[in-house]
Amino acid sequence: MERIKMFSAPHKALRNLLSQVSMLAGKIDYSQIDEVACLQEKAQVLFALLSSHAHAENEFVLKPLEAKSAGASDHDFKEHEEIEEQQAELQQQILQLNGMQSAEQGYYLYLAVTRFQAMYLEHILHEEEETQVLLWENFTDEELLQLRTELLQHMSPDERMLWMKYIVPSQTISENKEMLGALKAGMPAPVFDEVCNTFKPEMNEKEYEQLLNQL
Repeated sequence: MERIKMFSAPHKALRNLLSQVSMLAGKIDYSQIDEVACLQEKAQVLFALLSSHAHAENEFVLKPLEAKSAGASDHDFKEHEEIEEQQAELQQQILQLNGMQSAEQGYYLYLAVTRFQAMYLEHILHEEEETQVLLWENFTDEELLQLRTELLQHMSPDERMLWMKYIVPSQTISENKEMLGALKAGMPAPVFDEVCNTFKPEMNEKEYEQLLNQL
């Protein structure tokens, strides 16, 4: 029986957003303020979810793991601190863009984005390959589900909706059937429609219709 994967859904969303920001950083005209604003808007969403994810992991995954196995979370706690510093630096660089940058300056900003992306992808891969194993060794699936429930309950409704916007387009049909099927069964139809409208703009029409037909 397949076990609970604590990192899969949020990490797929973050990989999705990281790739979008990286692509924008590499293609926009940095002398056009409307294109710069598009990059800044997407980057701000990324940074918000990166911070949300780090906090959720620290409080509802790593601290419980540390309580079960002292020292098991040291690597991830340390990397979260390093990521926070690099994230703040990159965020400042992007927010300072004003449409007056040259193509050469834009290129080096793009390299900074991809450098951060490469570092972050390595970090979350470590969590999925190594930290996840530690969680399986120290928690039952029932305990992991309880941790996930507590994590979700801690989030505001707006925060949960923002995550859904980028999680759903990044998952398989099977993963989404399980996630959205449970939501659909537990909420009024108008509320579920609102959830679907959140992630609809991030999917093409064929993907969106195929998903809804499976629910």
